[in-house]
Amino acid sequence: MGNVDIRLIANIFGLLGSILMVLMGILKKKKDVLVAQNAQLVLLGVSNVMMGGYIGAIVNAIAVFRNNLCSKG
Repeated sequence: MGNVDIRLIANIFGLLGSILMVLMGILKKKKDVLVAQNAQLVLLGVSNVMMGGYIGAIVNAIAVFRNNLCSKG
């Protein structure tokens, strides 16, 4: 796979994460929002890693950890 293919796949992950972020606006329950946000952050994190944005992926991983803490409380 060349760089163009990886960037295309990474952008598709980023697009799916962004679409999920917009669709989260219709969710009402806090737990549902946190689950959807975790999925969004994972998609964006995968996109970041594929594009070489490791700091962005770390920030997303921290946000997933934070969301998991909030959902337990």
